[in-house]
Amino acid sequence: MSWDAPHILLLSESYHLENLGDVAMAQVAVARWSELFPGCTIYLHANQPERAARLFPTVKTVGMPGRDAWDAVHDMVGFAMRRLPGSRAAPGGGATTLDDKLYRVFPGISRSVMRRRSVGRGLDPRPMEEFLDVLDRCDLVVVRGIGQITEAFLDSASRLLRTLRQAQGLGKPTAMTGQGLGPINHPGLRDLARQVLPRVGLIGLREGRVGPELLKSLGTPADRMMVTGDDAIEPAYKLTPAALGNGLGVNMRVAEYSGVATGDEAAVRSVLHAFARHHGAPLIPVPISRNEKENDFGTIGRLIEGAPVAAAGWTQVDDPWEVAKLAGRCRVVVTGSYHAGVFALSQGVSVVGAGQVGLLPR
Repeated sequence: MSWDAPHILLLSESYHLENLGDVAMAQVAVARWSELFPGCTIYLHANQPERAARLFPTVKTVGMPGRDAWDAVHDMVGFAMRRLPGSRAAPGGGATTLDDKLYRVFPGISRSVMRRRSVGRGLDPRPMEEFLDVLDRCDLVVVRGIGQITEAFLDSASRLLRTLRQAQGLGKPTAMTGQGLGPINHPGLRDLARQVLPRVGLIGLREGRVGPELLKSLGTPADRMMVTGDDAIEPAYKLTPAALGNGLGVNMRVAEYSGVATGDEAAVRSVLHAFARHHGAPLIPVPISRNEKENDFGTIGRLIEGAPVAAAGWTQVDDPWEVAKLAGRCRVVVTGSYHAGVFALSQGVSVVGAGQVGLLPR
């Protein structure tokens, strides 16, 4: 291990890089770790290498298929334990601490078994081997800014915690930055969080109202947590214009977890258009996610269609800081997306939350 030029793995389940808020936090994380450890090698979990190369030109990409393949076949003991009566395994199954110990003590044998299980399931074992090589090589494993350790995302939260636990089992220092945590009431997920989070060296939290108490209830020592705010606040603040804009910012998140359905669009659209006409305010889109399961661009397009005045060119925006500039042109932003609110509030723009935007603990 060399802390002069360490190898750092940045983990996240937002591996598609289609959520510009998560991209913003990842870019800040890369910049800060690079500044802290000049000459370090940073690996980023992502499933779009070309997009990752454009957004993060200084990092190396670790493909998600390798991690997912490892997660699918690493549960040699866990596979048997989940079949015991009364099992409270986390969603999606997964390995146990004993599986992690077996890999640490007998890496060659464990890899051989996992390789055979991969082939038996029709999986190419090479991506898994590449992921394990990176994990073995890394000096530090970090969960970058995200709001995913919650029962709203049971499977992805469980995968992320299992990967972090595997790193801890290998003796790797671990950290988490810019975290929005909870709620965690599901028994299996809570048990997994209790195994992992108290062993994290430092956890940076987005907020101080719920996160610290949640971590305390899971056994995390107070000196291992710190309320830092969101990683994107500082660079968004630096974009603050000289004067408040006159636009009405628009974002709406239609997703299973947001509490907003497609059928709600008509009512919101009517209110937005009436407000814009009354005040002579242009509607300014503040899109965050292009992910097909939560496509802000499509939803916003339907909301502003037929508006008296609307911003142009926004559908081509694919940079988080350009979105932050759109927020800075507004007097008020109506949002169903957390980071549209962060970009606005960081620049002194008022926010009206629509749905479970995550600005306040649920």
